[in-house]
Amino acid sequence: MASSIDSLSSNRLTSLYSGLDTDALVKSAVATDQARIDKVFQAKEKASWRLEAYNEIYKEANAMRSDYLSVLGANTMTSASTYNVFKTTLEENSAVSITAGASALPTSFNILRTTAATAGRVGAAATTGTTRAWGQATVFSVPADTSFEDMTIGDLSLRFGLNAGEDLKIGVNGETMTFSQDTTMGAFKDALAQKGVTLSMSESAPNENGDINVAFQFDTGDTSKLTLTNITGKAFGDGGFFGVDEGAHTAQISRDDTILEALRKNTQPEDMPRLDAWITAFETSGVTINGKNFTFDPEKTTLRSMMNTINTDTEAGVTFNFSELSNSFSITNTKTGAASALTIEGLGAFGLADATVNGTDASMTVNANGVETTITSESNTITKDGITFNITGDYAATDGVGLKAGVTRDTQPTVDAMKKFVESYNGLIEKLNKYYTEDVNSKYPPLTDEQREELSEDEAKKWDEKAKSGILRNDSAIGDLLTSLRSQLLVKNEETGLSMMDLGISTVSWSSDDWKTSQGKLELDEKKLTSMLQADPTAVQKTMNAVDTSGVAATAPNTSKEGFFTRVSNIMKDFSSTMRGSVISDTSKKIDDYTDDMDDLLSKLYDKQESYYLKYAQMETLLSQLTAQSEWLGAQMSIA
Repeated sequence: MASSIDSLSSNRLTSLYSGLDTDALVKSAVATDQARIDKVFQAKEKASWRLEAYNEIYKEANAMRSDYLSVLGANTMTSASTYNVFKTTLEENSAVSITAGASALPTSFNILRTTAATAGRVGAAATTGTTRAWGQATVFSVPADTSFEDMTIGDLSLRFGLNAGEDLKIGVNGETMTFSQDTTMGAFKDALAQKGVTLSMSESAPNENGDINVAFQFDTGDTSKLTLTNITGKAFGDGGFFGVDEGAHTAQISRDDTILEALRKNTQPEDMPRLDAWITAFETSGVTINGKNFTFDPEKTTLRSMMNTINTDTEAGVTFNFSELSNSFSITNTKTGAASALTIEGLGAFGLADATVNGTDASMTVNANGVETTITSESNTITKDGITFNITGDYAATDGVGLKAGVTRDTQPTVDAMKKFVESYNGLIEKLNKYYTEDVNSKYPPLTDEQREELSEDEAKKWDEKAKSGILRNDSAIGDLLTSLRSQLLVKNEETGLSMMDLGISTVSWSSDDWKTSQGKLELDEKKLTSMLQADPTAVQKTMNAVDTSGVAATAPNTSKEGFFTRVSNIMKDFSSTMRGSVISDTSKKIDDYTDDMDDLLSKLYDKQESYYLKYAQMETLLSQLTAQSEWLGAQMSIA
């Protein structure tokens, strides 16, 4: 912002004796200097507006080039896939589907047979059938000449968490069972048997201290749930006597079961002697899948965690799953085909025996132009002649004709893409034309701080709009860009002999009303472009996107060998480079120079006005002395 005399501070003596308006006199004395500052400020403001406009144009030109003139752009006009779009037709079926890529050609054929590729797979149903609740081994001291089953609740009251004389009450499947302190463990066991629950108590031999280890197993004998709850004392749950979880137990394996819990549920009574060996194997030998070995802690690792570890390992390359719906385990290779074998070891405890199982290849038989051909693949995705076949099942023709299929060219997506480009291109051209032809309002220079304070916010805004008008009028960089772009429609491609005008893309006719902003805009004849795409799509693509491969240096391209979008892209690239490399850089430097000039001028203005204030201060001092002398003389004369 411009600075003025009013904004500069100083230690000044007011005009007490002379009666002069010192500020006004100083302001008038330095008015010429202030005018120079205002002039530099206005030049800087205009340069800032130009820089803002340049940055806006640079940003929009780059955005259009990235979006439409780059192969990776979201609306690219330079990719073959924009011009080679196809429709496919195929009789309804559940065995195969087809899609056509940019390299496809219009054709028709019949699919006679398909066989889907498979991956190596091993599966097994879980053998669960009994609801069991397992308790960890607990250490007891059994009195001499007494068995564990003869011990009473009272003997074990502290371990059950009971108070002296308190009955033990537990809930079994919602029914309360009460046991007095005199109830023996044998009687406890018999009482549970009457409720359909078998309690097994496995005792170890006494150690040197007479202590034994006891493990507990509650068994319903069927797949019904077993719910165990504490009412008094602590029979179940953390720190409970039996070491069995409180709550519901089921025979059904869950992904959230630990490996140990799942193995126990999956092991039949006759296989129980093998359970310890299986658990040990998981910790030591582990599981080997397609040559990759995994080890797990059965007590801490859940089925879900084990499966996630295996399934995310790219070296193993399998999907390991347990289905709660079908109560079964399965492991499947991620790759299909006869050459991809699934090899597993160490999952026998889940019914998945050690094995090597190969997949099978996909096959498809087609009749094209009277020639019957069978194609095989390790994958269910087969691409031939730019057509991708996705085989999802098995099919065999029963009528000798099979599934009729065809590929035809679809021109509408290309026309729609061109419409979208023309709309974006014309938006940029309109903005460039506006900047280039906009009239300059010389009566509205940029406002200084002092001038802006005299206007309302709305008045200042309208003034700025008029002041900014024509800020880039006849700008050479913009003029060169507009001229270069307009000329590209007339250039004929050397190979096709066609220009964009021949494809239905021309410039908008000028009118007296909007010629300033419309010159150079494009107009699309959809019917003509559609006709050319149907007649010779290759010629259309070359006319639009051919690249000069003659080896001539990039600084002197042979435009007749290049396509329209190639030329426009190069022009836009050069424009962006000019904007960034010189125009924007030079304008920024001018702004910095104006800032330095203003600093120098303000410094000189300050010094000059201070010298004036000093002189007026000296005058006021002399006047004050004269006034004092005059008053003294007057007083003396009065005395006389």
